[in-house]
Amino acid sequence: METTVERLEAMKLQSDYNLIKHVNTSVQIMKGEVLNPTIRSKHSELSTQLKEISAAQSESMKNIRSSLNSVSELIQNLTLYYSTKEPHKASTTLYTLQYNTSVL
Repeated sequence: METTVERLEAMKLQSDYNLIKHVNTSVQIMKGEVLNPTIRSKHSELSTQLKEISAAQSESMKNIRSSLNSVSELIQNLTLYYSTKEPHKASTTLYTLQYNTSVL
């Protein structure tokens, strides 16, 4: 009977040890401490690419906003100009400008 109890206690200790080892390994993996060198290298490369893409996207959006503001300002100025100079042509010009900018 004592041998069975000792064997069960040994199995319990081994099980506890395996659980603790697994938890520690999981924590290290989540922290990035136990990454395969290939995975770490790929992760680093992808992180760099992500930063570059994000910067390029921000720059593109900045340029698009600037262009859109310029076109909008141009339309407003032309609309104002034609509405004061030739009121009957103002609506036709505005429609043409809106159509041309929407096609772009």
